[in-house]
Amino acid sequence: MADLIYVGNDDRISNILVPYFADLRKSTGELNTLTVVKDEKALDEAMVAMAFEVIFFEQKGLPTGPIEYSDRFRGKYPGFRGKMILTGDDIDHVKLLKILESGWTDYILMPPDRPLLIEKAILYAEGNRTLDRQVYTLTMAQPADIARPAIMEELSEFGCKMKSSFTAQIGDMVLIYSEGIGDGKNSGTAVGRCYRAEPHSRAKGMYLTCFYFVGVKPELLQNIRKNLRKAYVSSKKHHGR
Repeated sequence: MADLIYVGNDDRISNILVPYFADLRKSTGELNTLTVVKDEKALDEAMVAMAFEVIFFEQKGLPTGPIEYSDRFRGKYPGFRGKMILTGDDIDHVKLLKILESGWTDYILMPPDRPLLIEKAILYAEGNRTLDRQVYTLTMAQPADIARPAIMEELSEFGCKMKSSFTAQIGDMVLIYSEGIGDGKNSGTAVGRCYRAEPHSRAKGMYLTCFYFVGVKPELLQNIRKNLRKAYVSSKKHHGR
């Protein structure tokens, strides 16, 4: 069970999550809620009544800039240990990095991508990915660079899994460079946040580090989905020989 809240007037997040949570309850009995409030005053009242695992904030409704608001909110609610997600239409890569580094867990670019939003809501609320195939995933061996060489062993719209000689701490953010997320001509770049790291089960002395993409832009999703389709078709042709 998890309780989430959305602060703002845009109903596109709730239009995805509320029906999904209702279907999930019917099929599994799992109860999750998404409360929608319009402003900071209503949020304050809700914070007194409930403990939320995830709070979505509509960027254009913030009383200050995102960086200042993150500090202000956590100062006002020092006991809050949940995830703060910002939603908006800012696509400036440098600005998004600064926002994420200031304490925001993620930046959801609007309009939200449905499967990606569902997958992330589950991760943020429960701390793990309970529906590991909510988004399309492909096993691969694609060279990638996250400041040190690594092999991208699995890729999806949600994130990727890396095999390397080093590991990362949960919550660490890195810039990932790889042709696997590129446009077919140039390597692509994504910001990844570590959500799991462990010794690699099939490679002695190596680590498997899992990242989910944050501040995902439409062109990144387009590149990944195109590359996944191409790799899938290629693998089918290879096995069909």
